[in-house]
Amino acid sequence: MEMPNLTKESQRRAVANQRKRMRDKGYERYEVKGPKSDKLLVRKIVEKLASTDPDAMRFREVAEKTVMPAGPSTKGDILRALQQGPRFPDDFDISREFTTGRDIEL
Repeated sequence: MEMPNLTKESQRRAVANQRKRMRDKGYERYEVKGPKSDKLLVRKIVEKLASTDPDAMRFREVAEKTVMPAGPSTKGDILRALQQGPRFPDDFDISREFTTGRDIEL
């Protein structure tokens, strides 16, 4: 049985509003695929990662070391490092003196 358009539209609006509230709080919606038996575990892990208490921070560090071990750099690592590096002042001058070169004998 098909729902009236008014109900469908109000449901879409409610979902859109809820997603906007989550984005405003710094959360992002994404889908994870895995075995059905791990569903509760994954939800609990996500809840722990969403927390800001010291226990969650320790959990995050251990999880990162476990699933993202340091290894060879990947595409974009240098760019990210440069973007996170120190900022130069606006008046930092990197111009070079123009010269015509030196005279040489052939």
